[in-house]
This record gives sequence, structure tokens and C-alpha cells, in this order.
Amino acid sequence: MRAAPNQAIFCEFPMGKRRAPQTDLPTLPHDSETYDLIKCAMDVHREKGCGFLEPVYHQCLAIELGTRKIPFQQQVRLPIVYKGIPLPLRYRVDLLCYGEVLVELKALAAIEPIEARKSSTISGPRTFSVPCS
Repeated sequence: MRAAPNQAIFCEFPMGKRRAPQTDLPTLPHDSETYDLIKCAMDVHREKGCGFLEPVYHQCLAIELGTRKIPFQQQVRLPIVYKGIPLPLRYRVDLLCYGEVLVELKALAAIEPIEARKSSTISGPRTFSVPCS
């Protein structure tokens, strides 16, 4: 596992709010991997729908990743460095896929500004929302 993963997917499982699907996904460095992860998240959403808490979606996504033989680790603690000095604290990411793609799960009515900042702080603004339909 690399100490500094370079890609994140921020999956939002909305809790009852309807929105138009996102069609303008950015080009990502790991296109085929992120495409597969997004497909997994969409399948979980199709199966479970809206309204569950995050742990339900987390377990379902772990099952989906395992079924598709996508390598992943759960609750990975990543180092935090400030001005070259490692901090004794760790950032815990929900899933680390392919050894370098961070996946953060959120069960929210909408992505709040603080959640978007958390995602961009780790690896730049790469967000994918699973719309509730």
C-alpha cells in the first residue's frame, strides 16, 4: 500500500432527495478502476435505494467489490504529514481500492460543504454522487 494514494471517490448515498443524474464525470487517472467502483456503487444504490445509514451501504459495497474481485481494504488508517513532519494522528478512509483509490461513503440528503472539503483535502476535488431516483 502506498502512503499517499492519488485518487479518491466520494460516494454519497442520498436519503430521499431526488436529483438529476450526474453525467459530466471528469477524466480520472485511473479511469477503468474508478469506472468499476462507480458501477459497484450504482449497483448497491439500485439494490438498496435511499434511506439507509452509512454502515449498510458500506457492507453492501464491500460485498459488491468482493464479488467483482476488486482488491480493497476497509477502514485504512493513512498517515498525515504537516510540513514534512508525520503527525501521530491518522486519517481513516472507508475503503482503499486497488491499493491507491480512496473511497469515502456518505449517507446524506446532499453533500454538505464540510464533506466536500474532506474529500478535496485528501486528494483533490474528485466527487461522485449516487443520485436518488
